[in-house]
Amino acid sequence: MNIFVTGATGYLGYHFVKVAIAQGHKVLCLRRPTSVSLFEPIVEKDIQWVNNDDETKLRETVNAFQPDVLFHAAWGGTRGKERNDVAIQEHNTQMSKDLIMLYPYKQVIVLGSQAEYGFYVGPAMETDALKPNTVYGQAKIATCEFLKEYCEAHDIEWQWIRLFTLFGENQTGGLIKMFTEKCLKGEKVFNTTEGLQRYSYMYTFDIAKAICMVMGSKGKSGIYNLSQPHDVFSNRQILEHIKELMHSDIQLNFGAMPYEENQVMYMDGYVTKFENAFGDIPHTDFEVALERTIESIKKNYQK
Repeated sequence: MNIFVTGATGYLGYHFVKVAIAQGHKVLCLRRPTSVSLFEPIVEKDIQWVNNDDETKLRETVNAFQPDVLFHAAWGGTRGKERNDVAIQEHNTQMSKDLIMLYPYKQVIVLGSQAEYGFYVGPAMETDALKPNTVYGQAKIATCEFLKEYCEAHDIEWQWIRLFTLFGENQTGGLIKMFTEKCLKGEKVFNTTEGLQRYSYMYTFDIAKAICMVMGSKGKSGIYNLSQPHDVFSNRQILEHIKELMHSDIQLNFGAMPYEENQVMYMDGYVTKFENAFGDIPHTDFEVALERTIESIKKNYQK
């Protein structure tokens, strides 16, 4: 299949493109002129790029490529204060609409977020009430509503893939990256909360393979949770395991910091709907995935 990919310069898009190419798909990837490709030369040679700064050129390139599938993963302002930046999130929503309407695809797959649920405790189902407490979560919901309405009006297969906590090679932020870099710097103390938060950490390589399972589906439009279905670890367990793998003597000062206001202590997603529609979710052993992630952080840290 021909796949038009956004977000290919991010770490989830990086894994998706590698898996898609390995499976024999052709990819056209959207990027900003200032974006830097993460791909190795052996993968880069099979990627066609188009910049997002020339609307006419973009439309011409997409029309010539004739994509079967749009996989839309690009989204700005996913961390910190930018989650509540109205201008950034409105831009995300409008960009998403423009890309969805750009070409008569056979299928459109867009990434959602656990942020759509807002404050939540326990495994979430696709049918649970959405109560976002960030502008980011609100923008995701608005985009999902547009996706459903537009695709159903134009007879396009669509999937909204609601992601939970993720990690993997080339990640740009998050607890795993932050703590690994603290160890690399030789810091002696890491102040943190009690670390009892439990999240479903899913490996980005497994996410990429799962999304590839969705491509080409027919009659399976809808919203799907995509979460790690095997183990849910606490932040305390993960920090202790990273310390062990790094052979670090850093002191983990649990309880030195308070939890955030309305801290979500347990977040996971039921994936029965996904697995019934597309098959078992790929699963890499967590320790193997964590070791690979740490090695990637080490490699990038040394640059």
